[in-house]
Order: sequence, then C-alpha cells, then structure tokens
Amino acid sequence: MLMLYNYGMPRVNPEPQSIVPLAPRLLIVGGALIVIGAIGAWVFIANQKAADNKAYQSALSRGQALEHDQKFTEATTAYQDYLSKTHTSTHKREIYFQLATVQGEALNYQGALASYQAAARFPPGKDHAIILALAYTYDALGDKAEAIAYYQQAIAGLKQDKNSRGDDATSLQQRIQELQK
Repeated sequence: MLMLYNYGMPRVNPEPQSIVPLAPRLLIVGGALIVIGAIGAWVFIANQKAADNKAYQSALSRGQALEHDQKFTEATTAYQDYLSKTHTSTHKREIYFQLATVQGEALNYQGALASYQAAARFPPGKDHAIILALAYTYDALGDKAEAIAYYQQAIAGLKQDKNSRGDDATSLQQRIQELQK
C-alpha cells in the first residue's frame, strides 16, 4: 500500500476496486431507472384516463342534450365522433349503448341493433339491460324468433335478480305469448 501525506497526515490510497463491487451499483441504478420509467408510464396512463373521462363526459352531455331536443342525427354524430376518436376507452360500452338508444328513438332499428351488439362486446358483456334492449330491437324489426329468444333470456335474468319485481317478468312473458300467435 502506498502512503500519501496530506497536511502531514498519512492517508492510505485504496487499492483499485474490482468489477464485482460495481455490479451491485449497476443493479441499483438499473432498478432506479425502471422505477422512474414505471412512474412515467403511470403518469402517462393517468393523464390518458383523465383526458378520456373528460372527452366521455363531453360526448355524453352533448349527445343527451341533443337527444332531449329530439335532434337524433346530431346526437348520433356526437356519439360516433367520440367512438371514432377513442381507441382505448373504458367508456365505449356506455357510448355504444347511448348511440343505440338514440338510433332506436330515430326508428333506425338496424343501426340500434348493431350498436347494442357492439356494446355487448365490452365487459361485462350481455347484461340484463343489453339483453332486454336487444329483445325490444328484434321485436321492433319484426324478427319474432330472435325477440322471443332475448325476452326469454331477460326473464331468466329477472328471476335471478333479487331486486326485480315479478310483474316485469310477467309483462315480458305476455309479450312472448303475443309474438307466438
């Protein structure tokens, strides 16, 4: 070992370090970079979600206001604009459902059918509201077989729902009987 003197005090010059102690430092730096990258990705995703929520609320408010004023073509355009600009939205299901509702009110049952089916592709899939909407839409289109099938699915869902009233299932059963005549 070489002794160095600084202001009269001996100082030991450390021996050159091997590459082994450097490895843990590289792991720490690499881990820190991964954490920084993950934080950056999280911030980006959070900002994307906030922007998507804002766009969703805007499209929904505009579409519902137009629907209230019975401006169905403009409401349809508002919903379709949102859907065309948003690729990873968590709100697509709701917008497709709203779009289908407007299309049904405008007597565009084929469009409503396509939009309800599109809504059903997003989680949770064909829930009670979509099943019932599909039943009504097939009924309006005059497709008795499909309408009956969906009414039956809706009745089965109502029987499992503890909050449903018995008269809901009864009215659907009556509609099935009318269609079977």
